[in-house]
Amino acid sequence: MGAVSVGRAVATGLVLTVAVACVEASDPGESREDPVRPVRLSLVSCGDETESVTPGDCYGAIPQRTRLARAGKTSLQISIWPSADGRTRDAAADLSDYLGRITGASFAVVETTAPRGIVLGTQSQWGDDVPGPGLPIATPPYDETHIIFSESSRLWLIGTTSWGAAQSVWSFLHHLGYRHFFPGEEWEIVPDQPTATVFLSRLHTPRLLTRDLYAGFGFWRPPEGNDPTQPRDRRCSPFWPTHRCDFETWRRHNQMAGPLDFSQAHIYPSIQEWWEERYAYEDTTGQSIPVAFPSELLASKPAASGGLEDSSQFCMTGSATRRVRDLNGAKHETVVRTFTVRDIVIEWAREQVAQHPDRFVIGVEPADGYGANAWLAGDCDDERVFDSISDRVVWLANEVAREFPDRFIALNAYSAHAPAPQRIDPEPNVGIGVATNFSAPGQNPLEIAQSWSAAGAELNGFFTYPVSIRDTRDVLRTFQPNGFFQQIRELNEYLESGARFVKAESGAGWAFVGLTNLAIARAGWLERGETLNSQRLLQDFAQRAFPQVGEVIARFYDRLFTEPTLSRDYVGRLYDLLAKAWPLASEEERQRLEKLGLYVRHVELYKHYWSQCFRSAARQSAFEEWMQYLYAIRHDQVVHTHGIWQSFAPTRGPRADGRVTVPPGARANCPNANLGCPGPNPWKAGARPIVDERFLLAGAARNPRRDHVPVSFSSTLQPANVPHPAGSDVLSRRREWPYRGDQTFFSWVSPRTASSMAGSSTTGSLAFTLTSGAVPALCRGNTGVEMLFQSSDGVTQDKRRFDGCNTNHSVVLPSRSTGFHLIHTEDFGQGVRLDWAPRADPDQRTRIVAGLGRSDATNAHFHNVWNGFFYVPQDATVVGGWSDKNLRLFAIYRDPVSGAWRRANFDSHLYSAAQCDLTNDAEVREHFTIPVPDDMPGTGQIWGFAQVASDRVVLETVPPYLARDVDEFLLPEDVVAADGL
Repeated sequence: MGAVSVGRAVATGLVLTVAVACVEASDPGESREDPVRPVRLSLVSCGDETESVTPGDCYGAIPQRTRLARAGKTSLQISIWPSADGRTRDAAADLSDYLGRITGASFAVVETTAPRGIVLGTQSQWGDDVPGPGLPIATPPYDETHIIFSESSRLWLIGTTSWGAAQSVWSFLHHLGYRHFFPGEEWEIVPDQPTATVFLSRLHTPRLLTRDLYAGFGFWRPPEGNDPTQPRDRRCSPFWPTHRCDFETWRRHNQMAGPLDFSQAHIYPSIQEWWEERYAYEDTTGQSIPVAFPSELLASKPAASGGLEDSSQFCMTGSATRRVRDLNGAKHETVVRTFTVRDIVIEWAREQVAQHPDRFVIGVEPADGYGANAWLAGDCDDERVFDSISDRVVWLANEVAREFPDRFIALNAYSAHAPAPQRIDPEPNVGIGVATNFSAPGQNPLEIAQSWSAAGAELNGFFTYPVSIRDTRDVLRTFQPNGFFQQIRELNEYLESGARFVKAESGAGWAFVGLTNLAIARAGWLERGETLNSQRLLQDFAQRAFPQVGEVIARFYDRLFTEPTLSRDYVGRLYDLLAKAWPLASEEERQRLEKLGLYVRHVELYKHYWSQCFRSAARQSAFEEWMQYLYAIRHDQVVHTHGIWQSFAPTRGPRADGRVTVPPGARANCPNANLGCPGPNPWKAGARPIVDERFLLAGAARNPRRDHVPVSFSSTLQPANVPHPAGSDVLSRRREWPYRGDQTFFSWVSPRTASSMAGSSTTGSLAFTLTSGAVPALCRGNTGVEMLFQSSDGVTQDKRRFDGCNTNHSVVLPSRSTGFHLIHTEDFGQGVRLDWAPRADPDQRTRIVAGLGRSDATNAHFHNVWNGFFYVPQDATVVGGWSDKNLRLFAIYRDPVSGAWRRANFDSHLYSAAQCDLTNDAEVREHFTIPVPDDMPGTGQIWGFAQVASDRVVLETVPPYLARDVDEFLLPEDVVAADGL
């Protein structure tokens, strides 16, 4: 197979088989041909029940009913070819097992050349007998295409390869209603159908060639080396941890396991180690001494240049001559050899292919980080060949690709080589991975994908999408628990862009990330043009895993994923929903409710720990309680305990909290007993709690609800003339807003004067100063700010980029329309300031407001100390919201007797205020409710934040928009109309 045919075989190998009339089969007596529109088939699963089948194309032949079983008995056998490989035999065993569990009947597996009963195998084995158009035989060895076709006395499960045959089993079981939502037997949904009939004519081909997950930080392995619990699946190694066994079983049941593994490991260091192990010098005494990699072929990046890791990597051309002894062969002859980087990498790749002939992917991804990218240091003679680091990385990948045209060559668009190459295009069999994280600041993943597409990669659809699923500690750390719905949107974007591979980071925190993991599995088998539906996925999970209380569980997950704040109210409502479900649930459902209850307790303990004063005994105690609890529930797989312990417990872990102490031996795999660890670990003595209705009710009681009811406002803003004092005696103004992260600001474009509009297609403009890299300690020099300017209807008016650390940029944004606009900025964590000068003419005044966190207003992630004003409508009785720290607020109002303007001060009084410094000594993450005093007049009022140190604030009972000055308000149009502003 030539290099180009790798991609074409995948993309076009099924065209002829799909171009056949489809059949609507919800009622077999009324089947009809439709040569234009593919119609989904329906599955008669049991009695009169029908359900919509899972995605798949019409096979192109009219099916008949196949009765699988009647009253728990069957006459069908499972037929496999006598020479069937181990993969097909395992699939037949799975099919026999699960059909028996579903129907109660016994399905024997029989080796035969006569197709009877349920026929399982490949097109090459059963081709002469397979009804309908059949499948192509000459397919790539990694193809997973398969059909499910029912006849009156036979059911065909046929794949183009044994991989396809194995996948057909799980497609068929999924048609029958089988689900395996999360790892572990308790999350398997096995229908009870003693009488079952199928009526199917379906062709399944993977939308994604890989659907892969890996566990960040790995799995929890008992330190003794062997898992004390026997593996649940017969295919698990006895040396695998239970968590990994459950994980691999879940992957297979959800059709994620496949023949292609697009390894994203950083392979350059491994190649260097391989070379050093394979070759050696021979000294004058005849002794073989391992030799370091030829220094002529290395480039180094000093750690001082940016503070990143010190590393040595390959130069592109150049050569090195060495007298070496080959330690790989039998003779071990000493020879003089000349090495180039290409020679070494090709030799390494040949050995990999020889050792793993069924591995269809060769990874050539460089090492991690800027400092570890090839040819970055500038001390290679060949730097003049390609200025672009991406060109050099692709050059080496192309050399391997041409040597192995029947393999995929895996390379990421990552870090310093994330931008597309400038002078060299990737070979057709080079798979480009576009990371959603870990790219250089200033690089949008979708834009990176599009740039590689323009370089030729899209011609064969070779994109990967490594979804970085944040584990629980990151979700809680950043207070953005919207991962599921956001990941679905991003996955759909990448599917629509032509993505063909997915490799995602996950872990054992299935209570939170499980539905996202499941979505990746579903995405892999979508029809062309079809997208994931987050609500449909959530409803399928809730109704099947919790048939008695599915509506409550759907509400539980909706709150879990969409609530913008972490607070006692948030935790208490999660407990409350589970408590409401408990008395109505079946015993089987309660096993799953128990898992969700354990997760909520984890959220509660983590919040309690992080809300303690930074320097206090209470913080240490809460931290220990949380860690002991995580260890006690580690086998429930609702939280990625291993990842959290690896991050928090080591004294220098990536999430280590310097305000708490960690006992010796607090590594994840250190045992209670002293087996090679420095003493027993006191954190590993907690008992797993018993979750029942009383446990859930107690949790709800410990976490009271907020004292206010959120109010919704219009998201369309307009200028408002709010009455305010003319002087500054009661006002504290600040001319800049320091913030970090992805932000949306709301602005008003005033009409331009007639003279300024002469000869211009624009009708208005905004003018302000933008400071990029406003936090110098976080600025990385070659990155900056991306800004998108849009009208309120979503039409892009302008798109720009601003670079430099602590650099001011004068910005004028002309617009083709006046009125309400949005300014989206992304500073990649390096800080931005906006500043603008007031104008004498109110009609020409620049107005920009920040949205404080709400569902209809993007969160403003402020940095350092800041001020701002917000409006309290006439009918508001309380100012309620949420903050990560204690707040100081004030109100500006006119005295009803004297008419003088006055200022009243308030504190948010969050629950740890009595323990901690009010400004910056605890991330309390709590709701506040401040009643509007009765002695204030009933007219609208200006309130403000004074010298606030909070990163995030949410306003829930008043318009959630923050003005820098009192004469620059933009308010919801319904508030402006109601209050006469």
